[in-house]
Amino acid sequence: MYISADKQISLTISGIGKINAAAATAFTHAFLHTGKQDIWLNVGIAGHKELEIGEATLAHKIIDQANQCVWYPQIIFSPPCPSVEILSCDQPTTDYTDSLFEMEAAGFYATACRFATSELIHVIKIISDNQQQPAKKMSESFVAELVKEKLTVIDQIAELLSLLANHLDNSNETPRYYEQIIEQWRFTHAQRALLKSCLNRWHILCPDENPIKEIDKALHGKEVIHQLTHKLDAYPVRF
Repeated sequence: MYISADKQISLTISGIGKINAAAATAFTHAFLHTGKQDIWLNVGIAGHKELEIGEATLAHKIIDQANQCVWYPQIIFSPPCPSVEILSCDQPTTDYTDSLFEMEAAGFYATACRFATSELIHVIKIISDNQQQPAKKMSESFVAELVKEKLTVIDQIAELLSLLANHLDNSNETPRYYEQIIEQWRFTHAQRALLKSCLNRWHILCPDENPIKEIDKALHGKEVIHQLTHKLDAYPVRF
């Protein structure tokens, strides 16, 4: 395990497979006594049908191929790379589809969710093989070079998550504007949870803007969430 001099960043190399990833995650938590507001990133390689080798991606859905368990990482920021569906397999495969294929994300994510808030747990995968260039034995130097070329993207995501972690740590449970909005529009219980997520994301991306200006013509809660999401998805990421 590597730990930076200021003890703000650690790196654990898990090895291949879901079991190793889960064990490495649990070990990291136990060794460092991590808390709910700590950031967890799983960085690795994956195969895809047509994405270019070297492209970085962020998971918005993770499926464990063995038991069909599904997780949805909460991306409440605008990532500097495409978001994708990931299928975690027990064995390497070249049966490429529109999902990413890899072998660690499910083990990592399921374990990290026990130790941290889901908004701060994410999976970054760099494309190592595709239909045009199928998987072969990956050398350590090849994988290291893929990761090295995408360190800027990894750093950008880490910076966004750091901002989010600070906000979650310092904010009240009720986001700004939440009470004002639910007084004007009706929301189901599920929609209220989505509204809170949108407003937390709003605070990260555009804290100086009033979201009510974007939704003043909305007719109901569902439309409020749609309009906020549309605005947030189109908002440029600044570093």
